[in-house]
Amino acid sequence: MSDHGRLAGMDTDVWTQDQIDAGIRIHGMHNLPYGVIRIPNIETEVCIIDVASGNVAMTVPLELRAMNGRLSGEDVYSFEFTTLTTPGIYKAYLPGVGISDEFEINDDVYQAAAVTAARTFYHQRSGMALEAPFADFRFTRPENHWFTGGPNNSVVGGWYHSSIADSALYSGEAVFQADVEAAAPVLNRDPGTALDLTGGWCDAGDYGRYTPTAAAAVWQLLTAYELAPTRFPDNLWNIPESGNGISDLLDEVRYETDWLIKMQDPTDGGVYHKLTRSGFDVGLPHEDPRAQFLFEKTTHGTAIFAATMALSSRVFEPIDANLAATYLQRAELAWQFLENHPSETPEGGFFNPSYPLTGEYNDDNDYDNRLWAAAELYRTTGQSAYRTFFEDWYNDPETDPPDQQGQPDWKHHYMKAYWAYQATTHPTDAALQQELRDEFFIRSADEQLIPRLENNTYHESARSDVPIFFGYGSHSRSLTYAFPLLQAFYLTGDQQYFDAAAVNANTQFGANPLSMSFVTGIGDRYPMRPLHTPSISDDVSEPFPGLPVFGVTTHMSNGHWTGRYTSARQPTRRTLHGLRQRLGWLS
Repeated sequence: MSDHGRLAGMDTDVWTQDQIDAGIRIHGMHNLPYGVIRIPNIETEVCIIDVASGNVAMTVPLELRAMNGRLSGEDVYSFEFTTLTTPGIYKAYLPGVGISDEFEINDDVYQAAAVTAARTFYHQRSGMALEAPFADFRFTRPENHWFTGGPNNSVVGGWYHSSIADSALYSGEAVFQADVEAAAPVLNRDPGTALDLTGGWCDAGDYGRYTPTAAAAVWQLLTAYELAPTRFPDNLWNIPESGNGISDLLDEVRYETDWLIKMQDPTDGGVYHKLTRSGFDVGLPHEDPRAQFLFEKTTHGTAIFAATMALSSRVFEPIDANLAATYLQRAELAWQFLENHPSETPEGGFFNPSYPLTGEYNDDNDYDNRLWAAAELYRTTGQSAYRTFFEDWYNDPETDPPDQQGQPDWKHHYMKAYWAYQATTHPTDAALQQELRDEFFIRSADEQLIPRLENNTYHESARSDVPIFFGYGSHSRSLTYAFPLLQAFYLTGDQQYFDAAAVNANTQFGANPLSMSFVTGIGDRYPMRPLHTPSISDDVSEPFPGLPVFGVTTHMSNGHWTGRYTSARQPTRRTLHGLRQRLGWLS
């Protein structure tokens, strides 16, 4: 089932169009404009109407799920039409109340949304012009603004930031000596080493690129591919590589991983935290002339780089053995760096120097990062040292293995590590492998995700009993909860996990208090001004399609209150500038 967000156009003698527009949404009831209503007879039946014929396809009873819901203040009713499986376009009619948006039933109802979201990666590419026929015609643009000055006057992607010289992992890099706010190196000062750092995906709030978020995105995409490779064929996403006989997903991932390699120092294996300008970007990518800078190496970033490269090597090996060998060599080089630096460095993770104000993405502990690296390297290579590292940590009586905190997430990696170890085909501690499957994937689905889904007013696996869980990014988490349910389905073949994952998507696609899709371009009602720099800066009224928008919030989850921000009351461009400075970690 999919809620397309299209308002009904049925003629009626009972309700005005304004009242119909405020009517029913799938899985929930709108409060009408003149205030809260309560339906006196909750036994009222809902008619499911076939739009093509105008006939009633079925009638189903209405159920009151919540009165004066604690987070939205609305009464929420629901009705189930699971047994209706005939493909078509339908709408729901509740006599005396209104008519729902149209919704579709078919076997592949989410395909268009999936492709639209996937193409967002192409539209976020740095280092290339976005041109038709691959780019949406509304969002074509020239290549980024680059400098020349590398060997043979080659394109330069950035310089070492001067703060690197103060880092505990400084290794003699020739840092940029000019004013950090200068647009280009000052000619009478040493500009430092010019670096080819082109490629990769831009962040959403700026045009920087970050190792932590790159690793998280690559993990989720490649894990999805490993689970269901046939769902990601070639020639589906309409990207420049389409038609080359390789999955479009893998082609898109390679655009990121080939950039990620450039973030590694090939002399010692350490990996730099981020590549950004000295402040948030202004205008479109080709309009901002300021230089970009590399910031210090961290053991945190080096570890997740090792994990990502090991995973990439394993997935790409059947397709391009030479590329896979390169990825694995880089992963092993990063692991050597970690062995040479056994303590977390810098302590407490990366922090911005006094300037710039771009995303910090601080990770205050690197042990889960190292554990993930060891697990992926073992799954890819079968080398016993990586297995020993993982098992020694897990079996250490001083270690209290955490639960599914933060998965999938740019900051928390234990669940990624557990997934890699339990999935390896190399020799393992069989009891440990089974324990990981049972405790962290199946039991968490049975005892947490599915019960919360059933108890949540809007059928989402979020904890609705804790207001803080309804925080910044709450709506985008509905699909975050879906992913571990799909992992449980993969492990067991039990259809209940697949169904629960699908239901979780409904919150993001319209079953929420605002009756909006929180993915731009999907449905007829979606946020028009997401925190996405190209969408803010271009002259197109529509935002880029396929952007999952975080949604409403009861608080700002980084601890700094900046006022309530909802998609119902978007900030102006003027006020957004200050918001962006205070929320530099956004992506």
